[in-house]
Amino acid sequence: MTTTDTPPAPTLPAGWDATGATDLSQKIGYWLCKHRDIVPIAPPGATYRIDHGVTFQSCIDGDPCWGDPPLDLSHWADAGKPVGFLFTDDPWTDPVHNVAGEDSTRNRTLISLNGLKGARIGGLKLHGPTFGVTDPPKYDKNVEGQAGIQVSNNCDGVVIGQGVIIRGTLGDGIYVGSNQCGPPKQRPTNITIDSVNINGAGRQGISPCNVDGLVIKGANVSNCARHMIDMEPLGGDYRVTDVLIDGTYGANCHLGWIAAGGIGDISNLTVTNNYFEGVMSLFGRTADYGRHDWTITGNWTNWVLGGPFPPFDIANVTNITIAGNHCPAIVDTVFGNPQSRKPWTEKRMANYLLGNGCHNVTVGTKIYNDDGTVKGDSGLPANTWT
Repeated sequence: MTTTDTPPAPTLPAGWDATGATDLSQKIGYWLCKHRDIVPIAPPGATYRIDHGVTFQSCIDGDPCWGDPPLDLSHWADAGKPVGFLFTDDPWTDPVHNVAGEDSTRNRTLISLNGLKGARIGGLKLHGPTFGVTDPPKYDKNVEGQAGIQVSNNCDGVVIGQGVIIRGTLGDGIYVGSNQCGPPKQRPTNITIDSVNINGAGRQGISPCNVDGLVIKGANVSNCARHMIDMEPLGGDYRVTDVLIDGTYGANCHLGWIAAGGIGDISNLTVTNNYFEGVMSLFGRTADYGRHDWTITGNWTNWVLGGPFPPFDIANVTNITIAGNHCPAIVDTVFGNPQSRKPWTEKRMANYLLGNGCHNVTVGTKIYNDDGTVKGDSGLPANTWT
């Protein structure tokens, strides 16, 4: 179906309240799972209220599952107006503690994709509890796990794409990784996040924590309480590998652009052709977990970077290339004192990386030996930092 086709008649139950006035948490998940062989068309612009989250998962103990055929909601993007899911603030914003003293609302997710193969999501609009709040989002650890969409536990080939809009979540806009109930080896694989729009997340915009094969392209992420994208393996057995971040736009994320810290491997990372309104900082300073092959090229920002920190604060990565990135000025200041300015030149950036355990470093036009001497020309464009 193309966007110009007339969408078929709705097949969701006519009795469902499409105005957002009634909680349909249980009905939606159960009905879509039971009727997985039916293309679940919703009325254009319908809004379904979900107070307690919906999980789509693969077969467990013979229950109906999304395996054959795969879950496919991508056609919702063709209906002309996104289908909305409205989340109220009851009981999501008030932490409720169970007998063990653990926060039972902290890790709940609005839409969970669990163990799905080839699932496709499009045209979905999520309005979280803080949707419409004009104040900047505030990070609250008590509810930080309440992501808009979570992709977890052996999901493979999932595409979250055209027309997905996520607003006002208490946690991440999108979380990718094993959930609290899944071991590290049950990581998702081959996940694509394509042209989504995320605004007002209470934690990270997109948070990959355990995944092999991730493409984030064309995303628009703004007004997040922490980072635009935060890759954060949760332990030595967790990893984030084979990642492409391409052609995204970000703005007004409180902690900055991209973080790649955590405990575990982050390798085969390519960050290219992105534009960020704010300080273009990529933080990947952590212990040695065997990280390798990072390529950061052709990214732009319109802000000046100040402070004692470099634009790329990275440690313990082998085979790292930083070239063709643009920032109007990158200077070093101490407590705002302009007299202490010291430009972040290509050479200084290379020495910083080499001094923090990086090897096989290329910055701009030069390839550097581990002792800081120039090994040769890279053939790549310089970083325009001043």
